[in-house]
Amino acid sequence: MARTRPCSSCFISSSPRTRGREAGDADTERVLASDWQIRLQALLRAHPEVIDELRRVLHTRLTPSLDPEEQARVGAIVMRAEASGGGRMYQAGRDQHITEK
Repeated sequence: MARTRPCSSCFISSSPRTRGREAGDADTERVLASDWQIRLQALLRAHPEVIDELRRVLHTRLTPSLDPEEQARVGAIVMRAEASGGGRMYQAGRDQHITEK
């Protein structure tokens, strides 16, 4: 498989924000997770040929380095839904709170 070099904006910053989890800063960790999700989505849209390689790296290198509790949460969720006639859909991979009446 040909290796693809991601764009420079996909690389990790040396910013103190990268230490959010280690510092116990949940807000920073959420921001970082969101930021990396956007970066990975952009990378995979631009280079779909790296999807299988990324999946392999996640399963063989990163998942084993997680705590057992975190390993149990790793998985793939695929959701599809279709609404018509003014119908509503609610999907969640985890917690979901709906407050409308």
